Amino acid sequence: MNWLPMDTILGELEMGEVFVDYDGPRLFSLRSKTDQDYLAEWAAGLEDSDLWLYVPVSKLRLSVIRSGGLPVREAFAHPEGFEYLVKLHFDLSIADEVSVISRSQLNDAWLPADDFHLSLKEATHPPAVSLEELARKSYQEGRARFRIEIDDPNTFASEARTRKVAALLNAVQNVFDNFGLVELDTEPHQDGRFTKQVQARMDTDVVELTAASFVIELGAAEREDLFGDSPIAKVSERLVNLLAVDIEPQALLNELLDLKPRAAKSFRAFVNELDGLASSVTVASASSARNVKSQSLTYEQINNLKSLLKELLPPEAREIRGRMVLFAGDFENREFGLRDLFDQESYDGRVGERAVSQVEHATLMNVYDVVLSEYSTVEKAINETKKRYVLDQLSPATDATPVPATFSVLSTASDMSAPWQ
Repeated sequence: MNWLPMDTILGELEMGEVFVDYDGPRLFSLRSKTDQDYLAEWAAGLEDSDLWLYVPVSKLRLSVIRSGGLPVREAFAHPEGFEYLVKLHFDLSIADEVSVISRSQLNDAWLPADDFHLSLKEATHPPAVSLEELARKSYQEGRARFRIEIDDPNTFASEARTRKVAALLNAVQNVFDNFGLVELDTEPHQDGRFTKQVQARMDTDVVELTAASFVIELGAAEREDLFGDSPIAKVSERLVNLLAVDIEPQALLNELLDLKPRAAKSFRAFVNELDGLASSVTVASASSARNVKSQSLTYEQINNLKSLLKELLPPEAREIRGRMVLFAGDFENREFGLRDLFDQESYDGRVGERAVSQVEHATLMNVYDVVLSEYSTVEKAINETKKRYVLDQLSPATDATPVPATFSVLSTASDMSAPWQ
């Protein structure tokens, strides 16, 4: 038999996509020669013919129905225009019949169930650009770009809840601002507010809201320099690297310690927002130098990262200042051993980013004015508090204090494998 009416007021039709097939297509799309889209549904079987409902649909409504945003019944119960009852006879010598029907003439038994939805991937907005195109846009604009792509398994439409998007945007900007404190080597106001310099240099603009299934794209408000460099470019790349699924816990902890508590907590808040989306997520950064970084995480991986951060992330640091002797170090692995000149207390740990250039030119067994950050974390396996130290500053002692002859260097840090020369 013919599945499409011939020689009727509907004109010449072409079969489109079949959504339900049972002994032939039962729910499908079709299109006329004038590019009018229709949705067709088998309504009933008679002794000599089949009854079909044909309804014209706009491209947007069809995409929403395909994606599950509207039940199929809605297209026929509340059509956008005329609705047609099509009668196709089993005897092909009998002409097909098409008549316009009103809502009152619809037999409820002809309509799909109230809860019948399609669930096909459908972009209701233009698709997101490729990473190569993201880099090209960054190059053309001369500014860094940062993108978050949300693949929500609970919806097939290119949509996202406004509250979730707003919270995510706020979390991203907060990460940029706090990472910017570290990148720009500055401190916030005493009341915690960011300085105008940090705000100006870390500002972003929302430049794209697109599909697949939902994409937020940010552009740096500040243009990059001639070398394709800017704080936003560095910060966004660092953020993407922190989200690497294969990053080792110790490496992640070292990065968090380098960031200092405020920036590290903003990263945790950002991950918590990602976790709240209950979706797979892809983040990407691009600079005008065409450097592109991308990480894709499943919801399970995001949830695991959230749990790991809860375990690793140190609380507020305690600052330790003193005059100390640098007695051991492994510059390649950024480890140090220091001992207080007066109370003989020993400290070993990680060299923070701001102190790297200082310790690079340091000499073992010399005296320095030191600033350390002490972090306390609980080792769950043994339920003990472990202290970790980060070296923030190492400055030569101004009065060239000598190391006492009785000074002891016994410490677990003394067996570091590659001390400075």
